[in-house]
Amino acid sequence: MHRLLLESLPVSPSVSRLRAEGRITAEMTSVWIGFGAIELKREIRLAHRRFPNGGSWSFFLCPRCERRVRRLRLNDGRPMCSYCCGNFHRISYGSPEQRSMAREQRIEKLRELIDDGPARLSPRPGRVLDRRLWLTFSLRRAKIAKRWEVLRDLRAGKLPR
Repeated sequence: MHRLLLESLPVSPSVSRLRAEGRITAEMTSVWIGFGAIELKREIRLAHRRFPNGGSWSFFLCPRCERRVRRLRLNDGRPMCSYCCGNFHRISYGSPEQRSMAREQRIEKLRELIDDGPARLSPRPGRVLDRRLWLTFSLRRAKIAKRWEVLRDLRAGKLPR
């Protein structure tokens, strides 16, 4: 049986990012969003959580289960939340080759996040990357896991990839 890995599905932009860019406001009830590099746009309903101080959070409503989520994924041409997709993560399942490839992709993604510009749309003055320390820790853990994998392969008599 082939397992569905969430990282292989096209993902919508985060509702938080769209809200920060001003493409979603607290008064909107739906929005048209695109999924990844695929030229496909869908109308998705929105839900808002309003606070007594006047602030609010926005969420996408999953078209399948009506759950409030920050991101939707495109599975078989239909947008749905990660719960409706089966909620399988890259490291949880898959062959050893798939897990190894996912680890390498994670290391590259972390390097890009650390080396790129600000993580926030409007960074605080004097800050380049607010969460650099935690991204660095995560990168170190990913590199250690990759090294352990190479050592395990060497002990088993396999050549390193």
